[in-house]
Amino acid sequence: MSLNFRLGAFAVIAAALGLAAGSWLLRSPVHQITSGTLLPQPRAIADFMLSDHEGKAFSNPQLLGQWSLVFAGFLSCPDVCPTTLSFLHQLHSELARKNLDLKVVFLSVDPGRDRPEQIKAYVQHFDPSFTGVTSVEPTSDAGLASFTRSLGLAYQKVP
Repeated sequence: MSLNFRLGAFAVIAAALGLAAGSWLLRSPVHQITSGTLLPQPRAIADFMLSDHEGKAFSNPQLLGQWSLVFAGFLSCPDVCPTTLSFLHQLHSELARKNLDLKVVFLSVDPGRDRPEQIKAYVQHFDPSFTGVTSVEPTSDAGLASFTRSLGLAYQKVP
């Protein structure tokens, strides 16, 4: 066999292997965001005061210096909340394996029924590193209103 034939065969084999590898990489699972809002500029968060699942203050400083993902829900939510928290656990675990830190915050918008100790058990069922927060006063939505408005979240209580 001539040298040109061997080089040509090698080039064809290398190209085929490259295409196969590229095809395999493109089929690997990738998390895609299917909903949400991409903000072109960071949004300032107004001062707020909530309570975490340990009964400690949760306010602006607890969000500084890290990426935080806030998911609003309530403990008696039958479908969306547990499904989303399961997904967030998978995402959090995947990012942790890549040494990327993400703080996940479950924001209960039902402080009249969702008590801190219940919120703690709920979020830690999905991931012990998740933080659950709600209004400081069960009868007042003042802290929730300030925080949710700053984030552009809407919620409504239905009796």
